Amino acid sequence: MIGDISQANVLWSLSPEPAVHFLDCDGFRRVGRAAVQAQAATPDWNDPLASSTDATVDTDAYKTALVAGRVVARQPYVRPGQDLELVPGCLDDRQSEGARRLFAQAAGERGSRPRPGEWRTALGDRGVIKLTTAAPRPAVDHTVLDGARDRTPIRLRGPMR
Repeated sequence: MIGDISQANVLWSLSPEPAVHFLDCDGFRRVGRAAVQAQAATPDWNDPLASSTDATVDTDAYKTALVAGRVVARQPYVRPGQDLELVPGCLDDRQSEGARRLFAQAAGERGSRPRPGEWRTALGDRGVIKLTTAAPRPAVDHTVLDGARDRTPIRLRGPMR
């Protein structure tokens, strides 16, 4: 978990290649482990469904949506649940649709919010192939497979010379 995701703690660059850098990393820890220090909170970066000092995978997901939405909208106070007005030309149609969908989803209940990997896919430059669900397999009739069978001996050839 990261804990304190905000404009003050995330730095990104586009050259020489895209990169993200996390600053002020004292809140980083494995899920379920204690932080090095008490969890800090950046004003206007709190999860409305959690206390300002909670740090969970879900609060990280909410704050990731804040970062992504605020960057592509260039609006420092927009929150999930509000309209995401994107900077014209910053994203193609697929990316724009994905960003708006994930930003709206981030307003949902805990456990339903998009994870960082979903943002990476939505904002990435690779296309997305939608897969259909496979048809269910037919039921297997176990009666033809289970139970005793009339088995006859297997005849082998005589000794080889």
